[in-house]
Amino acid sequence: MPRFPSLNGLKFFLTAARTGSFSAAALHLHVTQGAVSRQVKGLEDDLGELLFMREARGLRMTTAGQLLIRHVEDGFKSLETGVERVQEMRAQGRVELTVNVPQTFGSRWLAPRLGQFSQTHPLITLNVSTEPITRKQDLGRFDCLVMFLDRPWEHGHSQLLRLEDHVAVASPKWFSGGKAPDLASTPRLLLKNGSQELPVWTNWLRSQGQPHPNQVDHTAKIRFSSLDQAIHAAVAGAGIAIVDKAMIVHELRQKRLRLLPQRETQGPFGYWWVQQAPHRNPVAEQFHLWLTSCAMSR
Repeated sequence: MPRFPSLNGLKFFLTAARTGSFSAAALHLHVTQGAVSRQVKGLEDDLGELLFMREARGLRMTTAGQLLIRHVEDGFKSLETGVERVQEMRAQGRVELTVNVPQTFGSRWLAPRLGQFSQTHPLITLNVSTEPITRKQDLGRFDCLVMFLDRPWEHGHSQLLRLEDHVAVASPKWFSGGKAPDLASTPRLLLKNGSQELPVWTNWLRSQGQPHPNQVDHTAKIRFSSLDQAIHAAVAGAGIAIVDKAMIVHELRQKRLRLLPQRETQGPFGYWWVQQAPHRNPVAEQFHLWLTSCAMSR
């Protein structure tokens, strides 16, 4: 990754481009003309390209300068917006944010991390609910949502936080002599989303080169309406479950569940950030940035 140039150099370059001369830029920035010239020269040295042609009548931007100026203007505008939003949030004092999340995500992934969020954002009071969301009208009751989806939600502005990392797990009691349970004869714990069965097993078996579940009719099946129920059943020894690895951290650590040797697969389901519109209020912006950083680190 190339070394990022000095922000001062970029700021001085932007001001010189807008004013048309180093002297006018110096007056605007309350520094000497020499300081502007040195900063721009340092930026040119970092980039290995001339940004201005120094002419008697002033400055004329080179092709490299014209290319850079558009991005520098956008970058400083974004920085200014970010600073303004933080200042707005601070000026509001203690504020509340109402967010709805899937039940298992809320209890197993979000809840253990909320202490960290409170320490980082002490002025934000979170109101967390886990109501089922199915209609566009539901969206208006919350500042933001986290939804379990396999594609962007059609009723709102969506952004992927993370895809599920699917693993097969079972209670240690199914591992006889250290050998993993047989997929063809061990009960399978399935998940429903409303009246529809989630194709988690189908997708996972296909990725392993295994037959479609319908081709193994003799295997016992138990269906659950939530991932949390399936995890508890797997811990109790009810059978094999395909689950998101991030949701069973404690069970794996405490050896209440064991991984089957098959490889881990990803998606297509995952957790999506959803709002009515792409323009976020400063408080929701902070929560979204925090969620994204946590999701990336798993």
